Amino acid sequence: MVTTLDEPTVQRLGRRLDEARRARTPIALLSSEIPHFTIDDGYRISRSQLATRLAEGQRIGGWKVGLMSAATRAQVGIDQPLLGYVLASTIHADGVELPAGEFIAPGAEAEVAFVMGKDLAGPGVSAGTAIAAIEGAIAALEIVDCRYPDYKFTGPDAAADNNCGAGAVLGNRVVPLRKLDLPLEGLVWEHGDQRVATATAAEVNGTPLASVVWLANKIAEWGLQLHAGDVVLAGSVTKFIRLKAGESARARFTRLGTVSARFM
Repeated sequence: MVTTLDEPTVQRLGRRLDEARRARTPIALLSSEIPHFTIDDGYRISRSQLATRLAEGQRIGGWKVGLMSAATRAQVGIDQPLLGYVLASTIHADGVELPAGEFIAPGAEAEVAFVMGKDLAGPGVSAGTAIAAIEGAIAALEIVDCRYPDYKFTGPDAAADNNCGAGAVLGNRVVPLRKLDLPLEGLVWEHGDQRVATATAAEVNGTPLASVVWLANKIAEWGLQLHAGDVVLAGSVTKFIRLKAGESARARFTRLGTVSARFM
């Protein structure tokens, strides 16, 4: 672990991001004031906010992975995948209407998600052990929000901000992996009535399953593991879209079905 911040600074910066989330007001990049800010520092700040949420009675409902594609990482100038936690209170059912005013700059990503059927602990998780622990895949939207202006940030800033995580919307059915060809799972991505992209799940590092493997091994470094019932958002299949009040997003997958959300 490469870290440069002392614990009081970690706690102070965690409170700053938490206050931004509660006030729905963006703040300046943490990296603008911290020399030699590292992604490990960012994760420490994120976990300090998670500790606060857990102390308030919240619980983890799952995890999210982003930037699994080397091409996507190159596009945003970040050199490794990033992860974040998903609180159970922010996991919603298909068709949910979300108050836009409760976010700073809400958006959505179309993703394949996995529901864990068994606990899965790293290190040493492989594709085979991950498959054995997964109940199935489900259509999902990740709800994103950013505590920095205009979604512009460095890797450490993103890690500190829980990788822009703000929740998830899940489809209506969990499909066993044996019934899917994950890399070929097709997507039609819609912003309101407009089709904005088509893609396959192979865009997520060849297969979304790679996200579960990477995630389980990564959080093992912190003494954590995936638990039965957890949802894992595997990463955006195509570009994310910004959403305003009155707008909706819908992902239509080949076999996983449809999932949608509307902001009001």
